[in-house]
Amino acid sequence: MSATPLPSLAPGVSADALAVIPSRLLKRAEKLAADSDSWQVKLVDDGFRVEVGTTTVTYLENKFECSCLISPKCAHIGAVCMAAPIAAEAEDSDESPAGGVDKPAADKATTDTDSAAQAAWAKKLPAVADIAGCVSQAQDITSAICDQGLANLSARFHMQLLALVRTTRVVGLPRLERAITALATLSQDARVGKPVARGEVARQLFAVAMVAHLLDRDPHDRDAIGAARRAYKPLELSGAQNATFIPLYAEPIVTTSGFAGMSITLCTRGGDMFSITKTPPGDASAVPTIWYGPVRLGDMHCSHAHLARHMLLMSGGKGSADGRIGSGKGVRAALGQEVSLELIRSLSLPGDLSLVSGVVCDATLKELSLNTREGIVTVNFSAAARRTNIRNLVNLILATKPDDRGVTCLIHGSEVVCLWPEDNWLQLKPEQGGRIFPGLDSVSAVAGAPVDTQQQTDFAAPPTRGVSDVLTVWLERCALGGRSAIRTHHAACAADVRLLNDAGAPYAAELLQRFVTDPTPRHGLSLVAYLQS
Repeated sequence: MSATPLPSLAPGVSADALAVIPSRLLKRAEKLAADSDSWQVKLVDDGFRVEVGTTTVTYLENKFECSCLISPKCAHIGAVCMAAPIAAEAEDSDESPAGGVDKPAADKATTDTDSAAQAAWAKKLPAVADIAGCVSQAQDITSAICDQGLANLSARFHMQLLALVRTTRVVGLPRLERAITALATLSQDARVGKPVARGEVARQLFAVAMVAHLLDRDPHDRDAIGAARRAYKPLELSGAQNATFIPLYAEPIVTTSGFAGMSITLCTRGGDMFSITKTPPGDASAVPTIWYGPVRLGDMHCSHAHLARHMLLMSGGKGSADGRIGSGKGVRAALGQEVSLELIRSLSLPGDLSLVSGVVCDATLKELSLNTREGIVTVNFSAAARRTNIRNLVNLILATKPDDRGVTCLIHGSEVVCLWPEDNWLQLKPEQGGRIFPGLDSVSAVAGAPVDTQQQTDFAAPPTRGVSDVLTVWLERCALGGRSAIRTHHAACAADVRLLNDAGAPYAAELLQRFVTDPTPRHGLSLVAYLQS
């Protein structure tokens, strides 16, 4: 295996190179690409060289050449194009979010009237005819996948995906471009024999179908068009007040458009608010990996979980109009002291943040009820927290004697985003700094702690197969295997329809029957909409 990874290629470059290669050689290119881990890669000025077997493929100045006799219409160049990662969209600046991949605009909490959000929109909307052309191509692609399955489509189809990535970038449709890029990456992995999760294929397939549907319905829908990559400008970090960032809380993010990760909210002593966010394509199961994964900020070497509990000292930083901290060249960052509850109490918190202390008198997967000096206060867990790691925390709360459940909570609006258990009645690790971020952290009960045997926690055992489980598996079968996979399991449909009816979900049963009979993107989107409702 080469010590140098294969550099990424712009989708247009790959699509153009593949377009001139005969179909017979494209099949050979797929087989060669499956052995890409054994290639020797050498970086050179303005390009790279790759040893593919006994031949050498050279990429210089956006042009491919091969040492074989039929270059450039050869399988060797095709193999390199199929194996190379898809290059990200060019940025307006040299910055990217400190966490990594940015959150899609459609899931922003701000509204279109928010000046910070407005700054992210393209200054000029794309022409309706250009949007219609991209939508038509996207609909053709999603129909082909539902019909044949991503795993069964040809290399020519992969070229169409790459070409559409380029077209959506040129036209200016960020949300569709990101969804198509994710789908093209999965197609590429399938082409070269890498394992592909069918759940991820289904998510990205119907993410593309949903954006295409929204743009087809209203070409001027700004949410469906999406936001351009943020522009990052130098932060004014002179003085101790501005150079020190205090993490207030962290929260999981799971969007309906197929992105998941986490966000850390920080403030300066001067009262300015910032965030470090990472939300790559994925679902709730990806959140722990990101939470405990590395931070991209200067030369720091720590996880997001560690950063969320320590003051951040930074120089040379840049930020976007809506407070995202960027990870560009020249950033210098280091961790400071651990953030304590006393430090949070000493701050002048924004109006939507407050501290509430009391004893937990009840807990469900949806909310906490606190007995405070002012009476009973009920606070909610966020929707994303309920989809990630909240069950473990709730079970441990209910397994502890009520009188021992003293806690201080940081509330954002009506949601609890951080809590400090009093007297260590939950077994926190030293690196957790005495506080818990719901939906992100794992906790355990103190050994020998009194258990409340009267509390009922039977809800912790999920049903064997719920409505979501039944519908999701059919979407996944279609995405990876197409109609043939649906037909293979057709006998199971009647049993699943009965299960849904018995579970009190007759409309879900009707939608499933319709999808299995005719597995089209539109019928699939009906199931997706039902699952998200």
